[in-house]
Amino acid sequence: MWNSYTIQCNETITDNYLRLPNFLSTSLKIRYSKDLFCKPIRLTRSHDRKRAWVLGWAGATSASDSCIEVSTHLAANLGLISSESVRIEALYEVNWVERVSAKVDIEFEELMEEDRDYLEENMLNQLCVVMNGNVYPLYLPNRGLLNVKIEYDAKKYPLEYYFMKVDTEVIVEFKEKEKSDIENAI
Repeated sequence: MWNSYTIQCNETITDNYLRLPNFLSTSLKIRYSKDLFCKPIRLTRSHDRKRAWVLGWAGATSASDSCIEVSTHLAANLGLISSESVRIEALYEVNWVERVSAKVDIEFEELMEEDRDYLEENMLNQLCVVMNGNVYPLYLPNRGLLNVKIEYDAKKYPLEYYFMKVDTEVIVEFKEKEKSDIENAI
């Protein structure tokens, strides 16, 4: 476990990966297997050790040596607050999830076909370490921000976090279409 750092929300980040201070990045690059694209990092609130998140780090560095940068939207979804103090811990255990459900917060018809294809094909570009039940923002070129809740079978996958890999089956589920008054009457 390393010293405390502050969270810095960054609106320009369009993925779900952390940006770590440069000296930590250098140290972690030496310790981690070069086979992993993304490395798991646990963030724990300094004042509340019961609440922790495991997020991915893909090698990017933050602008300051005293802060960890994270997407503004991801921070909001997870309840992280800019300038709050967190402790970080590098995790070295790699467990893969074979199948996840990605519950999207809009109706199927609201997404253009190219956005649906992009979502399924490019989710791993923006997200690789997942925790059951967390909501992650994904960025679509034609739509912008889209919130996706990741779920998997907790009995089959009981650990705190898992990696999604290229062959992880992602089942995209859209919000149920609301019935009109006429459909409800039938």
